Amino acid sequence: MKIYGRTRPDRNERLALLCFEPCSLSAPEELGRDLTGLLNFAAPKGLRLICWNKLFNLEPDFESWLRFFELHYHE
Repeated sequence: MKIYGRTRPDRNERLALLCFEPCSLSAPEELGRDLTGLLNFAAPKGLRLICWNKLFNLEPDFESWLRFFELHYHE
């Protein structure tokens, strides 16, 4: 999973945006490891997975995030 981020220098270099490239479903173990790492980052901060064009707004939860990537955001 490739992730790109952007910060706002005027706001103490806080993360302002994350963008994902579509993931590959050919290596499910790797996707699971990537999502676990992402959730370990997101959950303590209360960050959510939001996809405006699919109208998703998901709390940090492995199964719901995995389902999102498997159904909507893969190559």
